[in-house]
Amino acid sequence: MIHYVLASHGNYAREALNSAKMICGEDTDRMNLLSVQDDGDGIDRFGTEAAALAENLRGEPVLIMADLFGGSPFMTLLSAFRDTEYVCLTGFNLAMVIQMLQYDGDDLHELAEDIASIPLVVFNVIRAIPTFLIVYYGSQYSSVVEGLMPDWLNNAMGVVGGMLPAVGMALLLKVMLKKKSHWCFFLIGFLAYSVFGISAVTLTILAICLAVIIDQTKAHNGPSAGTDDLAPLE
Repeated sequence: MIHYVLASHGNYAREALNSAKMICGEDTDRMNLLSVQDDGDGIDRFGTEAAALAENLRGEPVLIMADLFGGSPFMTLLSAFRDTEYVCLTGFNLAMVIQMLQYDGDDLHELAEDIASIPLVVFNVIRAIPTFLIVYYGSQYSSVVEGLMPDWLNNAMGVVGGMLPAVGMALLLKVMLKKKSHWCFFLIGFLAYSVFGISAVTLTILAICLAVIIDQTKAHNGPSAGTDDLAPLE
């Protein structure tokens, strides 16, 4: 009897399972959910729960699906289940969870192969096949496809394509700029590059030197209320 472990950062695993059950109506008492919560001791609690679960499932075949290869859930589960027969898949999506719920066999490796083939099929349909056709037939094929598309769709794709760099930059800044002082550094670099024409290589070297100076100053003086906001970029 195959047991399942669905693990993720936050509530992704739980919500993916809820969506899968809503679509296919399947459920199983062999499903185990684990999540790393952003509450200070989330990873420690996750490790404890993973170790206890691995002990309970010792001797049973286990299919593990984690959200991210190399992430904390993935690495913790590999360590916890090292003495158990398991297969671990990463980057799971809704279709993979549905496939897992609908499987009624008892062959762990057969199930893992079936689930792992889903991303490959999706990749071939939406990326590999169109790319091959465009490369093989050349610009004539892409022109025909573009001609079949209505004007509103072409315009919409152009607008969305133009927004992607801005969205990517916004996501990057959201992750990097966690302190008020970081915004000052960002604005200084932006003005130096766009207004004064300083090259990106020069700015990178200056940024590294500035980071080293701030780090050494804080290490020498020790943390204080006046310098805490000028902590090294993390």
